[in-house]
Amino acid sequence: MTVEGRYRLFSHDFPGAIEIYRTLYNFFPDRVDYGLRLAGAQGSAGQDKDSLATIARIRKSSLPGSSDGAVDLAESRTLQRMSNFAEQQKAAR
Repeated sequence: MTVEGRYRLFSHDFPGAIEIYRTLYNFFPDRVDYGLRLAGAQGSAGQDKDSLATIARIRKSSLPGSSDGAVDLAESRTLQRMSNFAEQQKAAR
């Protein structure tokens, strides 16, 4: 399913990619990488608020990797797309 999610993302089938990554993340909530892929697909689709909600869910999980720099980077990119530069700087730190 991961390959199909990437294919849909690169084919600009954002709703399809979101659905695949959401399914993966809901089925495997301990996989931070699936959550990050979901947040990235949501951001690519212009669903920045949903992307931030997914990132918040990752942070609340307290799993290894939930406080990783990749989570901070995903949040920073989302905030940049939203033109929220003050919060983006905080996330980037």
